[in-house]
Amino acid sequence: MNVKVLRILSVACLLLVTANAVQFEIRNAGEPIWVGIQGNPGHGALRNGGFSLIGGESFIRSVSFQTTINAPDNWAGRFWSRTFCDPNSQHCATGDCGNRLECNGAGGNPPVTLVEITLKGASGLDFYDISLVDGFNNKAIITPVNGQGDGGQYSCKTARCSSDINSKCPGELQVKRGNQVVACNSACNAFHTDQYCCTGPHNQPQTCRSSDWPQNYPAFFKKECPDAYSYAYDDHKSTFTCKAGKYIITFGQWLAEDFSGSISAVPDYVKDVNIPETKIELTLAPVVGPYAVSLLEGFNYKLKIIPIGGRKCKVAECPADIN
Repeated sequence: MNVKVLRILSVACLLLVTANAVQFEIRNAGEPIWVGIQGNPGHGALRNGGFSLIGGESFIRSVSFQTTINAPDNWAGRFWSRTFCDPNSQHCATGDCGNRLECNGAGGNPPVTLVEITLKGASGLDFYDISLVDGFNNKAIITPVNGQGDGGQYSCKTARCSSDINSKCPGELQVKRGNQVVACNSACNAFHTDQYCCTGPHNQPQTCRSSDWPQNYPAFFKKECPDAYSYAYDDHKSTFTCKAGKYIITFGQWLAEDFSGSISAVPDYVKDVNIPETKIELTLAPVVGPYAVSLLEGFNYKLKIIPIGGRKCKVAECPADIN
């Protein structure tokens, strides 16, 4: 076999591998985090189970810093963010998986917000959800890109938990770092009873209804994040389905679902100085309103806003280097 034939076969193999991969774009819209990844049994940990994502505070608050990883098209597992991580001790205040950046198969220490996904599940569909069964530590969103679904309420839609639960967490569930609430425990993790953990005599949906609990803590989580699972036997409405070649997962405390105003790119060292600013004008709630790039207050940086998952939506941008 000559070199030309070998090269052709190599390219064919590369294309085959690429075609059978699903892409995950992981974004950070907040302070620096360490991402954790754990495969379900029989599935490996992508990127050795973890990596760091820089935050935007030091320069542009409105930019999500990101990385992209590929997964086999039948992969199943979970993603989470670890917060307040110390590069020296390699430990994190929330979501910790041991003294390491790469979790290598280990899970995150609760309380932690989980993004769970099973690719090529029943009927060849991808199943994904956000779970607060182990509590909450950070906001999270998962969005399929150019997915194919049946048009139903939970088909190829964004699943989100973008409420600031830490600021509203009941006192008995709060996890603090100094005086700051950094996570909100599940009732199971806080009290360790069979009833709250749906174990022992309460290990069936019929015997573990949160409405029968001494305190219905899942109702609090469900009210704040209706898309998310709130306890082990929560209803199945929080499971979303799609078939997509790419999913965008975003973590970070700057995620918002009720924002209305402007976003600008201002370096820290001049944030208290009156300078011309390129701005993005945006309304997210109660209904998604218009969005635009505004030069009414001048120009300092090129900016763009890109809708993801919408229909007939256009990019708004100012691509010219006016300076």
